[in-house]
Amino acid sequence: MSSSSSFDSTVQKETLFFGFVIAKIVASRLQPKTRKPQLRRNCVAGHKHLTEDCFADDVVCAAKFRQRFRMGKELFLRVVGDLEYRFSYFQWKQDARHKKCFFLIQKCISACRQT
Repeated sequence: MSSSSSFDSTVQKETLFFGFVIAKIVASRLQPKTRKPQLRRNCVAGHKHLTEDCFADDVVCAAKFRQRFRMGKELFLRVVGDLEYRFSYFQWKQDARHKKCFFLIQKCISACRQT
């Protein structure tokens, strides 16, 4: 008789355990999922800052540009134009929120830094 009562208590414990696990799973699925806070990237100000630093028409900026990118501005702008023509990623477009995305030159500079 003791073996059947121990078997019954084991079954009750397992049933209680699995019931608790299922209740936790159901409760976790019912909770609303939280989103990460939205990053505020000011792409327009970044583009303005980039063009003022790298694409101004003075000798100091030209030397900085050549040192930073290891090519002249004319060649870089030609590469940018070719990338825009060939790949849709480098074409300027709006994001899903209908806000301006990164500009073409910003995307090209990011791609150069990653390689």
